[in-house]
Amino acid sequence: ELDPQFIQYLFKNYYFKEEYFRHGKGIHWDLWTTRWDQLKNIKFPIPSNKQQQIISRYLDKKTEQVDSLIDKIQKKIELLKEQRTSLINQCVTKGLDPNVEMKDSGVEWIGEIPSHWDVKKFSYVSRLETGNTPSKTQEDLYFTDDEDGFPWVKPSDLNVGVLGVSGTESRLTKEGKLESRVVPKDSILICCIGNTSGKYSITNTELSINQQINSITFDETVMPRYGLFYMDVFGRDLLKWMNFVTLPIISKGDLSQQPILVPPSKEQGSISDYLDQQMEIYLSIVTKENRRVQLLSEYRQSLIS
Repeated sequence: ELDPQFIQYLFKNYYFKEEYFRHGKGIHWDLWTTRWDQLKNIKFPIPSNKQQQIISRYLDKKTEQVDSLIDKIQKKIELLKEQRTSLINQCVTKGLDPNVEMKDSGVEWIGEIPSHWDVKKFSYVSRLETGNTPSKTQEDLYFTDDEDGFPWVKPSDLNVGVLGVSGTESRLTKEGKLESRVVPKDSILICCIGNTSGKYSITNTELSINQQINSITFDETVMPRYGLFYMDVFGRDLLKWMNFVTLPIISKGDLSQQPILVPPSKEQGSISDYLDQQMEIYLSIVTKENRRVQLLSEYRQSLIS
């Protein structure tokens, strides 16, 4: 006498999930087990069959409306991301003046650039270093849970992108810091191995990095913030230059030979300032839209419950 759709919503009910979890056993949420012996003792309300169908039809309609709205918001967020990518690409490779005289850069994926810009190799304008990991056999000596420990950054810490990375959950002792490569503030970090290749950020403080990350410390020729936005464009094409054996990888030597566009310093500053302003607007909008998705998801769950 149970309507399958009604039961489906019952299982999505917050209170049922809590009860299901309460009857189970385990040491961690992803190792949790609720067996039939426990499940069969959970009590739940059974309306009449007619009421079950009315509830199911109502929730079908309301959740479809909510899901449709969430889908529209998520598509909007994706369009905003595409717009952001296009804006950075335009500014970093073409500049801010739409009427400037252009020339061929000689680099296929870049195309034309302003005629007064230079094309150089990373090795000519920066110092590149590959990170390392202090010996895991002496983990107690080199790693610490102390928040005052020296930050040791992994690819997952680069999710912040243009906001810049300041800290990480992984920290080193004084001995660990001595065993690691220290990267100065305002250096660009880019992951150059595996499926996280192309992830990038900038250091907001002095820190260390693991061996999957290369650091790029520019000389006075390239402003760090301009270099950061250039890395957003460069990182998306990184796979083209990678060597594939078991994992895609681009070595420090390979990276050093790749091209970087170098506008005059004043122009780099203008591009960086403009993009920083636009990124602030973009992040504000995306944060609000993600909050809307969260609130709608909570409303959907609350409605079912």
